[in-house]
Amino acid sequence: HHLHPTPWFPFSNPRLGPARAILPLGAPTACAKLTRMETLLRVQQGLLRGNCSLPQGDVCFFGAIPFASPPIGTLRWQPPQLPSPWTGERDATRLGPQCLQMEDPDSPPLGVESCLFLNVWTPTACLEQGGCATMLWIHGGGYTIGSGINYDGAADASLAADVIVVTTNYRLHAFGFLVDSVSHGESTGNFGLQDQREAMRWLRTNVASFGGNGRLTIVGESAGASSISCHLCAPASRGLFSAAAMESGAFPFWSARSLAAARKQRETLLHATGCSDQACLLAFDAANLTTIAGDGRLFGNTSGKLYAASWAPTVDGMELAAQPTELLVRNECARVPLLLGVNRDEGTSSANAPSEPLLQRGFNMSGAELRAFLDSWLPNQTAVARASQLYAVGSSPLYSSPYWAAVHFLGDVLFTCPALHAARQFDALTAPGAAPTDRGAAAPVFLYWFDHPPRDPPFDADVPGFNGSAGVSHAFEMQFVWQGLPQSLWAPYGALVGAEEYLLSRTIAAYWTNFVRSADPNVGTRTSMTRDWPRVGSNDSVSAGGISALELRLPTPSVVSGRAEAQCAFIDQ
Repeated sequence: HHLHPTPWFPFSNPRLGPARAILPLGAPTACAKLTRMETLLRVQQGLLRGNCSLPQGDVCFFGAIPFASPPIGTLRWQPPQLPSPWTGERDATRLGPQCLQMEDPDSPPLGVESCLFLNVWTPTACLEQGGCATMLWIHGGGYTIGSGINYDGAADASLAADVIVVTTNYRLHAFGFLVDSVSHGESTGNFGLQDQREAMRWLRTNVASFGGNGRLTIVGESAGASSISCHLCAPASRGLFSAAAMESGAFPFWSARSLAAARKQRETLLHATGCSDQACLLAFDAANLTTIAGDGRLFGNTSGKLYAASWAPTVDGMELAAQPTELLVRNECARVPLLLGVNRDEGTSSANAPSEPLLQRGFNMSGAELRAFLDSWLPNQTAVARASQLYAVGSSPLYSSPYWAAVHFLGDVLFTCPALHAARQFDALTAPGAAPTDRGAAAPVFLYWFDHPPRDPPFDADVPGFNGSAGVSHAFEMQFVWQGLPQSLWAPYGALVGAEEYLLSRTIAAYWTNFVRSADPNVGTRTSMTRDWPRVGSNDSVSAGGISALELRLPTPSVVSGRAEAQCAFIDQ
């Protein structure tokens, strides 16, 4: 996928003035003077005017770029279509809108239906010289909320100096994942996944204009990571990306739902809207449809599994032949380098779930209530007895009370054990024709634990007790991956506090961007806190069943093995 850029042709124009340069499609610029000005470059649809006056000084921004046609009217619930060209120059100096969503159930919907935009932060060195790898961020939010506009890629692009950072929107909830009543021989219920794939295709065509070399790594968190689980196993996504990173969402059981569950969900939506057919749904007001689709009382658990996402991709036999977890076991997923991991206290993100009244007891939870909680999840008393041993209060510093034991069990089920299982499965893959002893060599796997409780926590888990009781909860790593995040209603991230947190953040961002550049987090930018990160399999103790990982924490990251092995061996059964 290496693209060879053509020469650039700056010129003066009475309308444009002499201070800017127009770059042909696929052409980097050799004009370093553009770093504090506006820059024009050409993509397939036309000219983009970006902003090179960012505080970092060495990064240019191009925002609200349409990578597909507006999915409105007859294109609602259709695969993404190619975007139309425009005449003149398009203002790309600002972020665009987000997709329609219910960030607050008590407020009107936010966003617009015409939302298929992406944003690009490219180092000026990439514009000048080309040859840069690209990171495409796929946001989380349970397939129902979130946006690419909630992330600022300037800091990471500046730190790496030769990595382009891209964020994208994709259709959410009913707009992204409603199935049609009849498949018509085409995929159905996977429009959000198809939007993500269309962003990859757009970058393959146009990234050379921003200085890209065609190497694309897809990176996501939570539902973004589970989306990547789907792309790894979807034939239509093969060859569009070179590597993948999954934060807190690698191959969970909630990655996708059955076609039967999706069809049941469609019937629920038809009843709630008063519609009887597709024509009625196509004409239904977008904001009102969002309010209905975002109603957790209607769509909180439509697939019949605890904590299944209310909306999700569909195993339709075309996009996905089976659940990604099943396809992985069948060795039907792409072999690419992987970086994946989880946070220490993932389960606290669900501690206020309406379906978990026992967890809502918080720090007042008793030992008897812990056993009752386990009983609500497990199939028989033999399993409950075994879980009671594995998660016994005091048996680990993580299980300091019944509440902490319960939320760690929940986090292991939802996030930790699926990630460890995926790491093992991918490490066991070998290149076609390779010797069995060469496991993992074709596509290395790097596993992490994020273990640092932020000094300014993004949010708590609404658990009785004290502020910050969420510990190192779900999504808490993101402000470190991004070196700080802007405030948003659904994720009010705190600030990095103190020199140590800033250094930890730069170290983590360097690992991630190094991986994007070369598929190895150890090669490239390093800080005084950087430690060598062994790939899974390189230092594992086979006899003990250990799996190597890097703990990301203060005062310094460290390599561990065997963490959560016994618990996950039990849960995986």
